[in-house]
Amino acid sequence: MRKDSEITSLIHQHFTQKEIPVLSVHDSYLVDCRHAKELMKVMRKASEQVVGRRLRANYYIPGREDFQSVKEQELKWAVYEQEQTPCQGYLDRLEAFEARTGRNIGHF
Repeated sequence: MRKDSEITSLIHQHFTQKEIPVLSVHDSYLVDCRHAKELMKVMRKASEQVVGRRLRANYYIPGREDFQSVKEQELKWAVYEQEQTPCQGYLDRLEAFEARTGRNIGHF
């Protein structure tokens, strides 16, 4: 358990420094699907640092099989495919956020 905690600490430190939310549940980590590839890299690096080798890891998106290599667009589709069309209020807030921050989140 100590080793798990050390790995988790390194993962949390990485994402906290980048101001990206990450949630840990036992030996699993939840991030926005846009950061899944980065999470895998950070997990590998942290496990190598703590235990001296890469530990096995995989992605899991509810309703989908586990998969190792996906493109960002495929991840977005997997997460949002069952959601309804966004309401106008949401679209207005999203547009205001994008204008304020200069970030393009995109419309699903």
